Amino acid sequence: MTRTVLFCAACALLLSGCPQKVTAGSTSPGVELGNLMRAAKSGDRAAFAARLSSNFDKVLSVYDRVGAARPELRGATTVDTIMNATRMSLMEPKKYLIDRDEAGVTGLHDDGSKGMVKMRFEDGMWKLDPPAELLMALNHSTDTAGTPEAAAPAPPQLESVRGNGGRFAALPPDAPAAAQAKAKALDAYDANTASDVAEQLHKASLDNPGDEELALALARVLLEQGDAVRAVAVAKSNVAAHPQSAEAYDVLGIAHMFARDYQAASITLKRALELDPAYAAQHDLKKRADLATSFATGADLSEVETGKPASQPAMTGMPHGGQH
Repeated sequence: MTRTVLFCAACALLLSGCPQKVTAGSTSPGVELGNLMRAAKSGDRAAFAARLSSNFDKVLSVYDRVGAARPELRGATTVDTIMNATRMSLMEPKKYLIDRDEAGVTGLHDDGSKGMVKMRFEDGMWKLDPPAELLMALNHSTDTAGTPEAAAPAPPQLESVRGNGGRFAALPPDAPAAAQAKAKALDAYDANTASDVAEQLHKASLDNPGDEELALALARVLLEQGDAVRAVAVAKSNVAAHPQSAEAYDVLGIAHMFARDYQAASITLKRALELDPAYAAQHDLKKRADLATSFATGADLSEVETGKPASQPAMTGMPHGGQH
C-alpha cells in the first residue's frame, strides 16, 4: 500500500463521522479530559482507551497497518504508548471552547507550560481526538511504506550510553531534594531495569528545570520505547534551553529520523555540525547528517521503491553525553 493510499485512507476515516448532538446533561470537555488524565496517571488502560475518540481509534488502526509494512515501527504507536506519553505530560484543564461536537481545551502542564488538546463528543461523553503531531508523524511513517515486501530506510541504531550508576550513593547526606531526584533517576537510567525509568526522568526534570543531562536521557529512553513523537518534544525543549549545545541538536536530529521527518533531521543535524566541529568529528555527525539529507531528498528512497539496493552508511547511534 502506497503512502498516498494509506494517508488518504486515514484522512477519509477522520472525516467520515457524523456530528452528534451535545446534550444538556453531558459532562464538560474539561471534566472528561481530567478523567482521562487520571486514568493515564493510574495506569487504567481500559478507562483511558474508552476516552479516546473514534478518530483516535482509526488513526491507531492505520498505524497498525503501517507496522505490517514497516516491522521496525510495529507497536511504536498504540494505546499503551499514547497513555505513557499522556502520563508524562499531564495537563490541568483551565478553559474550553465548544463548537457543536468539537471542543478545544487549554490548560497547564506540571512544568507550568501551556497546552491545548482537541476533544470530540461521542457516545454521550467528550473524548480525546488525535493531536496534529500524531497525524504529521503518520504522514512521515507512511512516506516510505511502499508494499509490505519493500524495505524502508532504517533509523539510526541506538547505542548504549549508560554509565555505571552510583550517583545517589556519592551524594552528601544533606544534598538538595532536586539533586537526589536527579541522581536516582539517572541511576535508574544507568541500571536499565526499572519499567518506569521514563517517568522517573520526567519527574526529576520537573525538579531540575532545563537540566540537559536529564533531558538527553529521557529522549533516549523514549526512543528506545518507540515513542518518537514524545522524544521529539523533549529534545525540542532541550534545544530551546541549550541553543549552543551540539549534542542537544544531535539527539533532536536522531529523534526526527525515528519519526521519519528527514527534512527536519537534516536541518537539525547540520546545525549541530556548525556548532561544534570537534563534537561532530568525534561522533561522525557528517555521516548522520548526509544520511538524513539523502532520505529527505529521496535519493535513497527511489532505490528502495524500485527494489534496488539502497546505500545506507553505518550509523554510530546515539552520542555519549554528560556523564554517560
